[in-house]
Amino acid sequence: MSVQTGIGVVSFNRKMGSYTTALQCSEGDLSQLYTGDATSFTCIPDFEAAGYVKPVLNFVVVSSRVAEGTVTPTNIRWYFNGALISFGTDGVSTGNLAGYFEMITPTAANGYMYPGLRVLKNLPGIGNFAPINIRVEGQVAVGTDTDTIQASYTIDIRQNTGGTSNIVKVAAVSPVQGFVISSKSGSVQLKAVAYRNGTTLVSPASLTHKWFRMSGGAWVEITSAGPETISGDGGSILTVHEADVMVQGMYKCEVYDSGKMFGQDVEKVLDASDCYEVLFHYTPADATISDDPAGNHSVNARVSVISRKTQGTVVAKDASQAKFTVIDPAGNILNTGENTVKKNSQDVTLAMVQQAGTDVQIICEVDVP
Repeated sequence: MSVQTGIGVVSFNRKMGSYTTALQCSEGDLSQLYTGDATSFTCIPDFEAAGYVKPVLNFVVVSSRVAEGTVTPTNIRWYFNGALISFGTDGVSTGNLAGYFEMITPTAANGYMYPGLRVLKNLPGIGNFAPINIRVEGQVAVGTDTDTIQASYTIDIRQNTGGTSNIVKVAAVSPVQGFVISSKSGSVQLKAVAYRNGTTLVSPASLTHKWFRMSGGAWVEITSAGPETISGDGGSILTVHEADVMVQGMYKCEVYDSGKMFGQDVEKVLDASDCYEVLFHYTPADATISDDPAGNHSVNARVSVISRKTQGTVVAKDASQAKFTVIDPAGNILNTGENTVKKNSQDVTLAMVQQAGTDVQIICEVDVP
């Protein structure tokens, strides 16, 4: 028996028919805190600061019709809070969002593997100081059939009330590859990037980094013995090989400054070369929790496992046994005590998302015969 790992997101990770879709940010979780008010405010992190790498949302589409790899959709449309974003001939957004975004189209010249949306400016003002929903649509063709697929991402925008100044992001070393392993014997590199006061890049050589993988419902520290490989100044780079990941893997980096915790962040790695795919089945289907008294206050998640080559079911959702771990964006476990027990489903509650303050992720480690 083997164990396959899948990671679900309550709210916005959507699976359409024979495709698994996701928006992944090349620089880790895409969010901004602001200090001040509508007339005058500063942002952490500051996307417009000198030296800050502009984050990119990559539209990753994995097809269950093939044994390996991802597919590149066409006719891409990007939406900002439900409104279609218009772009000029230079790829930069126009209209009410002029200069805020840049659309990336993969070509041999630029080396990008996925359609993407680059953020060029700080977002709290244009988003009315509220969380922003980015949605993307595209089309894929199989023979004479054309499917429209989509994915969504919530950019968390919040007022900085706690004096947060240190920021750690687990980013992709290669923004054109992102966090996806697309071939057998392939690999992907993650790097920890630290900012002081939200804008000043801190040299990784002056910091200490500890890397962890989620396994068995717990964060297990990765050592130099592997199987993943640690390198870079202060151990700031982690190389994850195709053999290290079964479908998806979750990794965390803790960063220390002179022995004191500087910050931490998590990121998932997708192995698109695996023959299996872990599918999440949510009740309700939109996997959304509301704090409205009349709204939905919990989401139940089950999983099934399919063969990506044959599309056949390997483990049905009613027969699956798995360990489910619910985490916030920093990697803190929200269902401690129940995440090490194998079961058929996991409830995500209003209390969990309120504790996180934003969307949460579900890491599922499911048994496959």
